[in-house]
Amino acid sequence: MYPIRGQVVLIRAPHIINSKIVHTGDDNKSCYMIPKGDGTVVLGGTKIKDDYSLQVDPKISREIIERCKYHMEEELKDLKIDIVKEYSASRPGRKSGVRMEINYTDHYNSRKERIILHHLYGFGGFGIQASWGACSKMIEEINKFAEVGKSKL
Repeated sequence: MYPIRGQVVLIRAPHIINSKIVHTGDDNKSCYMIPKGDGTVVLGGTKIKDDYSLQVDPKISREIIERCKYHMEEELKDLKIDIVKEYSASRPGRKSGVRMEINYTDHYNSRKERIILHHLYGFGGFGIQASWGACSKMIEEINKFAEVGKSKL
């Protein structure tokens, strides 16, 4: 596991109602806007591997805004950018990709049932996008796992 530092800028832009993603060719400097439905829009972002800092970097925020203005000229061209907040956070990344696994532990609950551990992490910068599909797949796997342990009487 390693940290992936992301930074985004939340702006006020009630006229923007559609999300947009532009592939810039640089995986570390993505370009997207996602309206939140309350008149604010998330502009992003960054994906910096092995960066443990959680501090917002004003220079990176400016770069995000400029990158979005360049690639999303129609939506942002004449907009006076009203920054609501800047965010920086760390996401878990894995060199071997996402871990989706189910196994028994050596621990038991109060009903003397063996505890099952579900692993579903390591999405890095695409956890929100992948969460619905990944969770649906995990539920299928949990149901299969539970069936294996049932008696066939």
